Amino acid sequence: MQCELIIGFDPSFISKSGKCTPGLGYFYSGCSSRYEKGLEIGCYSVIDVKQNTAYHLYAAQSKNTTKKNNDKTMMGQYIEQFEELAKDLKAISPVLVADAYFSKFEYTHSVVSQGMEFISRLRVDANLRYLYNGSQKSGRGRKKKFAGKVNTKKIDKRRVKQMYEDEEIRVYSLIVNSVNLKRNILLVLWNI
Repeated sequence: MQCELIIGFDPSFISKSGKCTPGLGYFYSGCSSRYEKGLEIGCYSVIDVKQNTAYHLYAAQSKNTTKKNNDKTMMGQYIEQFEELAKDLKAISPVLVADAYFSKFEYTHSVVSQGMEFISRLRVDANLRYLYNGSQKSGRGRKKKFAGKVNTKKIDKRRVKQMYEDEEIRVYSLIVNSVNLKRNILLVLWNI
């Protein structure tokens, strides 16, 4: 039986009061959609697609970035943690999944430079451009690379390719250029 495994990453907030707990600080809580006082752990899991379940793999406590003696940002901590584990993670699966917060250049570049694929929802401020596939003018000068900005509210249906369809959902794909990520990406859309 062949497994279909992917790696999942998600920081988890743990509420904690008091003043003496190591690592205590203000971290983002997804449940309350705001920063709260407590602890945070960065959790990696192995997701088995066929069994529709995830298995805990690794967790590490995040450092409080609000303290003056900590020179790393939260994103810097996440990247450092990933790079320490990258070789072992890649041995399990070449695919990493994380939420939209991580679809930033620094994190994406770190994952891709380790030879892994990265799957994430795009941020609301994603700046995308259609790739130009028409004929190029002859002569001097740079060739045309892009064919306009992608309006995520109104995707040009002539450019997308249908990948899957059933009674409930239709899935489309399109290769676009992400200005924020500084690379071409495979954009997957459904029910457009």
